[in-house]
Amino acid sequence: MIGDLLANACKSVFNKKLRSILTILGITIGVVSVIVVRNISYSGNIAVHKELASFGIDSIIINSNNAVSNAKLSDQELQKIKQVSSVSDAMPVVLLNAQVESVKDRIDTFVLGVDINAQNIIELNVVNGRFINQRDIKNFENVCILDQNTSKKLCGNDSMVDYDILVIENGKSVRYKVIGIVKTGSGLIDSCFGEDMPNFVYVPCTTLQNSIGQDYFDRIVVKAKKGKDINCVSDKIISSLEKSCGVRGAFSSNSMSHPKKILSKVLNIISFILTGIGAIVLIVANISIMTLMLVSVSERKQEIGIKKSLGATRKIILLEFLFEALLITIIGCFVGVLSSFGIQKVIQEFITPRYMSSGYVIFESILFSLITGVIFGVYPAYKASRLKPVDALKAGG
Repeated sequence: MIGDLLANACKSVFNKKLRSILTILGITIGVVSVIVVRNISYSGNIAVHKELASFGIDSIIINSNNAVSNAKLSDQELQKIKQVSSVSDAMPVVLLNAQVESVKDRIDTFVLGVDINAQNIIELNVVNGRFINQRDIKNFENVCILDQNTSKKLCGNDSMVDYDILVIENGKSVRYKVIGIVKTGSGLIDSCFGEDMPNFVYVPCTTLQNSIGQDYFDRIVVKAKKGKDINCVSDKIISSLEKSCGVRGAFSSNSMSHPKKILSKVLNIISFILTGIGAIVLIVANISIMTLMLVSVSERKQEIGIKKSLGATRKIILLEFLFEALLITIIGCFVGVLSSFGIQKVIQEFITPRYMSSGYVIFESILFSLITGVIFGVYPAYKASRLKPVDALKAGG
C-alpha cells in the first residue's frame, strides 16, 4: 500500500514538473535560510564565549582584605587553593600600572607578574618565541611576554622577540628582554576596544615582586574544574583560606559568572529572533505546498471520482495527497541541506572561518519543515477525500 501511495505521489509530482520545481525551490530557500541563520547565531555564541574565556572570564579572582593585617596572598595561600578538590589550577598575579618604552615609542601598560600556569588559566597563546618557564620564575629573570597589540604599538609589528624594553614606574626603570609574543584577542575583541585596546606585558611574578619590593601577590586567579559551579568553588576557597587565617572576611572572591549568564540570555534572545525570521521564511515557502495541492485537487477531481467509484476510501485519497505533499517537502529539505553545506564552505572561505554547522540545527530545520509541510498539505488532502464520487465526476467532466 505504501509503495503504491509513494509511486502515485512521484507520478503526480513529476507530471507537474514546473510547478513542483518552483514549490521545491521555495522550500529549499526556506530550509537554507533557517539553517544558515541558526548556524550564524550558533557560531556567534560560541565565538563570544571563547573570546570571553581568553580573558579569564570563567576564572575566579581571589582578593585579600587590606584592613586585616595578616590577610596576605602568598605562596602558602596559593598552595592551599590548589589543594581544594574542585580547583583545576591557580596562578598568582602581581599587578603594576606602568609605562613601557621601546626605541620607537612609550605607552601605558598593565604589567602582570604571572607564573607558567597563565597559559592555561587565561589562555595565552604564543605566536612568536616562547612563554615564561619555571627557570625564569626561580632565577628572577628579567624577561617578558608582550601581547600582539602592545608589540605593534611599540615597534609596528609583532616581531619584538629578543628586543629589550624598559618598564618605567615612579621614575624607576627596569630593562626586560622580550622572549615571546602572545595573542590576547581577535578581530572581535579588537573591534570592541578599537584604539582603547589595553596593553599587556607579562613578566615572571617573582621578578616583578623583587623589582617593586613586594612579598605578596595582589590576586590569585583560579580555574575551576570543568562542570563545577563557580560560586560553590569560590565558597570552598574562601572557607579554606579564612580557616587558615583565623579571621572571617579576610578574603573575598569575584567572578564573571553572573554577567556571563546575563550575556548568555541576551545571545539566546537574539538567536530566538533570528530563528523566528528564518522560520517565517520556511512557513511562507510551505504555504506554496497548500497552493500547489489545492490546484492539484481541482485538476484531478475526475481522477478522484473514478478512484472512489472503484472503491477507494477517504483514507486512501487522504494519504495519497499527504504523501505527495510530504515528497515535495522531503525533496526540498534534501536540496536545502546540501545547499547549506555549499554556503558553509563559501562563508568559511571568503567571510569568516568561525562559521560552524551544527547537526542539531540541521535536524531541527528538517523536522520543522516536514511538520509544516504535512500541516499545510492536510487541508487539500482532506478536501480531496471529502469529495463525493458523483460530484467529482461531474466537476471533472
